[in-house]
Amino acid sequence: MYPWGDDRPFYGSARYYRNTFECEIRKLSIDAGFSCPNRDGRVGVGGCTFCNNDAVSPRYADRHRSISEQMAAGREFHARSWVPGAQWLVYFQAYSNTYAPVEVLRSRYEEALRGEDVAGLIIGTRPDCVDEAVLDLVAELRQQHYVAVEFGMESAFDATLQRVNRGHSWMDSVRAVELCHERGIPCGGHFIIGLPGETDEMILQTIDQINTLRLATVKFHQLQIFRGTAMERDFESHPESYRFFTPDEYVSLLAEAVRHLRPDTAVERIVSEVPPSFRHEGLGWQGLRSHHVINRLCARLEHLDTFQGELFR
Repeated sequence: MYPWGDDRPFYGSARYYRNTFECEIRKLSIDAGFSCPNRDGRVGVGGCTFCNNDAVSPRYADRHRSISEQMAAGREFHARSWVPGAQWLVYFQAYSNTYAPVEVLRSRYEEALRGEDVAGLIIGTRPDCVDEAVLDLVAELRQQHYVAVEFGMESAFDATLQRVNRGHSWMDSVRAVELCHERGIPCGGHFIIGLPGETDEMILQTIDQINTLRLATVKFHQLQIFRGTAMERDFESHPESYRFFTPDEYVSLLAEAVRHLRPDTAVERIVSEVPPSFRHEGLGWQGLRSHHVINRLCARLEHLDTFQGELFR
């Protein structure tokens, strides 16, 4: 039995939510109609080079519907996996969900919180899209509900962030997390493993930087190239700048990363799945699902007789 409360050698999302709530938790992803500052010209245009939001959004998350309508469609979509007594976390997923005036944010967050069996919100956004006023609103809502903020950080290296047109720096991520901690807001970070130019050593250095932030959750996934993106064009022009892991190579590197990751940060995701129609032709792990990769990671850690945080200092 590990400190997080089960015998899995890393602190997974299911255990995190069991430790946080007294019931089963399911997520409803919605598109609340927001944009991003590197799309509308505030810090850039064109968005991140890897971004295709349609590839990672469920079919029912349609910004042309109201939040309540999307939630109803999501309940129907997830009906087969519903567990009696479970509650929902409404996941504001698409683009930057703090990128609007506070009164607009309040209206949309509160609409979601009024839904049946809703335990709280997860608000996905960018580190440069939060300020004290926005986080004061989140802290106010947290007085009655679970509300967490998830930041797309992607890498701890500014050169990488510039290359993929993120439009923010690593210090923006540090500042955003500090503002959340000051208000008692749990936060998570998203990171891509295999961004162009990054070595294994750089990825492990990113883990060291993650450890300094004391994130509640972290999400990792392998680099994928989506059709029609700026990254696809860059890959076709400069394929030598990119590397793609086999499943075994990825699991081996991820196991090493998990060994260094602090044991109180829950690993909420380790791999990304998208429909083949969105991926650049010939790239991807054919037929390999996320639970297969999770099983391989557990087997790798058990084979090494190691676990999350063993090398954390």
